[in-house]
Parts: sequence; structure tokens; C-alpha cells
Amino acid sequence: MAINITISEKRKRQCSKLVEISKAVVKDAFEKFKPEEIGITWTGGKDSTLTLWIIRQVCEEKGVPLPKAMIIGEGDEFEEIEEFVKKFKKEWDVPLEICRNDDVLKAANYTLSAPVTVKDLDERNRAELKRIGFDGEEFPFEAESQVGNHLMKTVVFNQFLERNSIKGIIQGLRWDEHPARFNDEYFEHKEMAHLVPEHTRIRPILHFTEKDLW
Repeated sequence: MAINITISEKRKRQCSKLVEISKAVVKDAFEKFKPEEIGITWTGGKDSTLTLWIIRQVCEEKGVPLPKAMIIGEGDEFEEIEEFVKKFKKEWDVPLEICRNDDVLKAANYTLSAPVTVKDLDERNRAELKRIGFDGEEFPFEAESQVGNHLMKTVVFNQFLERNSIKGIIQGLRWDEHPARFNDEYFEHKEMAHLVPEHTRIRPILHFTEKDLW
């Protein structure tokens, strides 16, 4: 069923201003980095999809290719999200890399809550566990636990940066989504550290609110 929504001219101007601020951030990113040095995080959610749409607008205006996007696969993706991503990947011609920690998934037999034996993991994952202070012999495969979040998200994120020589990574984060985000900046440089490549995190939609997105 079609839904008719009337948007006032005032609201249109407000939204346009928000988008222009975001586009200015993205344009600045393209001044700092080459398109092939930029990556985009995409989840299929509204925040990251808006961010991708804005980046695409800037790329069309500047006549530059859309940077490579990444989606983290945790092994429990929703079918609706997968279909949404597939649809817009094709419509927007998005160069997309599905990133997973296959070593952990295999060790867990692709089963949530299954026990993962540390000694069965590869050298990188064992080193990553040591980096976060985990010294147990096994852990349950739960993507949202401290160990699971690190192995399935943080490690995969850093490996994407390494594999593609990414210097600037664009994220769809907002100031109002969590108190921890209040002090985030549009550009945040991260120095190289153990198992972490040097990179700059770029957040063009920080100023958007949840209400703005709806």
C-alpha cells in the first residue's frame, strides 16, 4: 500500500542543509585521500545507507568512482537486510566486499553459541585474543560478546583496511545515537598500533538526529 507523506518546504530546507554539511565533509575526505584510499562501512541500515547515498552524490558531482564499501558478515544476517543490500548494490553500482572472519565461523561450525576452541584458530585470531586480554581455552560463539565483537567486527574491520590499503574509512555514525559518541569528530586519525593499521575515521552524518532520519 502506498503511503503519501507531505513534507513542508521548511522541512525540505532543513534536510537539504543537513545533507550539504555532510557533503562538505565527504568532499574534504576526497581532498585528503584518493578514491582508492577511501573505504565505506555499510550495514544496510538507515544511517549507513544515508551515508552511502551522500557519498554517491558527491562522487557523481566530482566525477570520481565510488569507493569500495564493506559489509561485515557475522553469520546471522537477516534475509531482509541481505535483499536490501543486494538491491541497492546493483542499483547504485556499489563496489562491495562482504567481510567475515571465516576462521572463527568455521571453528564454531557456523552455529551461534557453539564453543570455539582457541587452539583451533589461526595465528592472527589467537594474537587478537591475546591483545584484548583473553586467556581462556575456549569461548561461546556470540557475535555481541566482548570476544565475539572483537573477532567478528573489529578484526574484520582492520583486515579490510589492511587488505585494501585504506587510509580513510567513512562511517555512518551520529552524535545522538549513544552518549559515547558526543565527543566524536568528523575526522579522527588513528595511529598505527599492534594489529591496527594507521587510518582516519570519517563521519559525515554526525549532526543528523534519529528524528532527521525518519
